[in-house]
Amino acid sequence: MARIHPALRKALQRRDIGASRRPRAGARTVSPPATLDVVIHLKPERGQVVDSPVETRAKARALIREAQEASGEKPRDYKVFPNLQTMSVRASPAFLRELVGSKAVASAVPNRLEE
Repeated sequence: MARIHPALRKALQRRDIGASRRPRAGARTVSPPATLDVVIHLKPERGQVVDSPVETRAKARALIREAQEASGEKPRDYKVFPNLQTMSVRASPAFLRELVGSKAVASAVPNRLEE
């Protein structure tokens, strides 16, 4: 199980509550789904201290694809930092829950903390 920063866990729960509300009757606009910016550190393959940059890129793409299929949503944006075995993802809470639930994720922290 990935280590998830308490602030991120709280933000995911708070965003879920807001996302479950229905728009008021007669409301003219519906705001886009809330997104969160998260930094995810990937676990190295078993028996290795770190993955190579090529392995890290491939693993990140596979995780994004799996989370996309499981959640039915796409990330708004993501960037892989292969030498750090890390990626930054901007996505909906539903997508992020699927992503951080993967066994290949070592930890997840919010990119920014709200005050």
